[in-house]
Amino acid sequence: MTAGIASAIASCGVGIVTGRWIVLGFVALVWPLYFLGLSMDRWGNGVGEAWCIGLGVLTLISTAGAALGVAGRRFLEHRQHPI
Repeated sequence: MTAGIASAIASCGVGIVTGRWIVLGFVALVWPLYFLGLSMDRWGNGVGEAWCIGLGVLTLISTAGAALGVAGRRFLEHRQHPI
């Protein structure tokens, strides 16, 4: 739970800072690459029994946080400079 909240906040911050939709692709790759390293024993103690649920939830939360950050920045920029 803590990792999900921290990931959502960090991803939202990345989205706000960059303001680009391409960041969603990069954020969506972070957790799968992390779990890949765990399963290959590159770091940590491997994956547990319900690792696929954690992978899905963390990827979804991170990507949603980044999308919220990008959308928020775009909304604020649009309000400051209307067409």
